[in-house]
This record gives sequence, structure tokens and C-alpha cells, in this order.
Amino acid sequence: MNYTVTSNNTKKTLAHALKMLLEKKPLSKITVSDIIRECGLNRKTFYYHFQDIHDLLKWMLNQEAIERVKSFTAAMKYEEGMYFLLKYIEENKHILNCVCDSLGSIEIKRGLYQDFDFIAERMLSTVEQSRGIRLIPEYRDFLKSFFIEAMSGKLLDIIQSKEECDRDQIIEDVFFTISISLEGIADSAVSAGKAEKINYDLYAHNHLANS
Repeated sequence: MNYTVTSNNTKKTLAHALKMLLEKKPLSKITVSDIIRECGLNRKTFYYHFQDIHDLLKWMLNQEAIERVKSFTAAMKYEEGMYFLLKYIEENKHILNCVCDSLGSIEIKRGLYQDFDFIAERMLSTVEQSRGIRLIPEYRDFLKSFFIEAMSGKLLDIIQSKEECDRDQIIEDVFFTISISLEGIADSAVSAGKAEKINYDLYAHNHLANS
């Protein structure tokens, strides 16, 4: 096992210990001593990998985002990606609230950004192909960022709410709203200079021929 793998496994061990402790008491009451006692490592090992508990918490959130994105497949529809993400939030709501309280909502958004990027990319690609257009890169980036911010805001509300969420209803409402918006944009994008018409069958053929 090489050093990078060993180091990553050590970080995961520390993160898991923190996660277990957060189920028992608030973050403000958890110490480095608690963490190393929980996982059987030593203080020197902790500080070799992390500056403090907040640094570990931030790494844990980002790492879980990476692991979630790895589980997404090219064949997965954006609705499935959203459902998967909402399930993760329900199962880790307490941990995410701890992150929000200690590090702020910006860190939550940063940790979830890769998930939203996957979902927004799927949505944009779907509407482009259904309308036979290709959005110009600058406007496409703007749209992706716009919808990521909208979805982030909604999920932050869910994270901070004390009530259980209805995943199916949220997914239906989010995608109905965004789909209708995107379809309206797509119908006007070419005349507004925000997109160009494209033959996707020809595009795919040329792409395969040149690859």
C-alpha cells in the first residue's frame, strides 16, 4: 500500500471517529483527545493530517462529496442523482447541521457543489439534445451556476429544517420548475444569440469518427 492510500485511510479513520462522536454530543464538546481515543490513533497522527477539528470536519464533508460523485454513473438520470443526494442529506442531517453551525453554509455548498454540478450538467444536456441546440459556453456556465445556487439554497433549507422532507415531492417540484424554465430558455436561446442549432446525430457521428 503506497503512502497516499495509507494517508487517505488514516484521514477516513479520523473522520469516521468524529462522525461517531457527533452522534453522541455537540461539536463544541468534542476534543482531539476524544477523536484519537475513539479510533485508537495518537495525537501526533491527528495533527500530521489536520490543523484542528474544523479542518477535519471540512475534509470529511468534501471527501463524502467526492465519494458520492464517484457513485454517479454516466447512465444515471438527473432525477436519480437528486434522489440519491436527498437520501444522503436525510441520513446525515445531524452531521450537516454541525458543519453548518461551525463552518457556515458556504462550506456546505462547497461540499455539495460536485453533486449539483453533475445534476445541472445532466439537465442542461437533456434540454440541449431535446431542442437540437448547443448553448454558447459562457451562457451555459452561467445557467449551470444559476441552477446550482438555486438547488443549494433549497437543500440548505432542508438541512436546517427540523421536519422530515418528502423526497418525491421535492424532486417533482424542483425539476418541474427548472425544466419549464430551461425549456423556455431553450426555445428563445438561438434567436437571442445564446445558442446555435446543431444536428446531434451528425455531431455524434463526427465525434466518433475523429476519436
